[in-house]
Amino acid sequence: MTYYEEKFQWISEHIQLNCDPNNKDYAGINKGHIIVDDENGVKLALVKKWLNYNNLSTLGKVHEITIDKSWDTFFRRTEAHKNNHYLECWNKLVTAAYKANHGLLVINISNIKIFEHCWHLKQLAKQEREMPLWPKYSYDFDYYTQDDIKEFREDTEKDYGGRLTPEQLVELIEGFMFDGYVLLILDGIKWDEVKEYVKKHLESGEFDAMMQFYRRISFEE
Repeated sequence: MTYYEEKFQWISEHIQLNCDPNNKDYAGINKGHIIVDDENGVKLALVKKWLNYNNLSTLGKVHEITIDKSWDTFFRRTEAHKNNHYLECWNKLVTAAYKANHGLLVINISNIKIFEHCWHLKQLAKQEREMPLWPKYSYDFDYYTQDDIKEFREDTEKDYGGRLTPEQLVELIEGFMFDGYVLLILDGIKWDEVKEYVKKHLESGEFDAMMQFYRRISFEE
């Protein structure tokens, strides 16, 4: 059994156990993995086979999102929050993670601009603290009007893809501990292109900090 085959089978087992953080048998496994330079789809096919991906999907343990050109509008600061660290991008990732919690979050990436936001991606795999939604209409949820709450709920449910109970919305606002696994799949973007892009657009060390929590899948190791 190869290194990757063994690791992804363990990940599949752990997901079926709801990613129980107290189960020390799975404590040493990276929470983040990246499939890149996979033009013929061989790496993805093998990873899905080792994960028993179809079974996990049937069990409702997989949630997929796609970061494409439509995300350009989320990679910007708003006038109301010029120093908000791109809250719309963050809130979409948090909502996706909430839906994938105790399972597998698959992020299909065809928009290289997401790598200007390595801190956001890092938090998904680092799992050091609760992940809350960020306020959009004022600097503090306590100052929301009823109209603000209504609009925020509608925006959040749009990202979530369905209705949220009041308890779920409160949990998202207050923050939840994401314990699932993250699989980044780069589509049409080469790894060398990513490295060159982050050199131009990020401060030194941000990308390296993210990569402490992700493992790039390379069968040449």
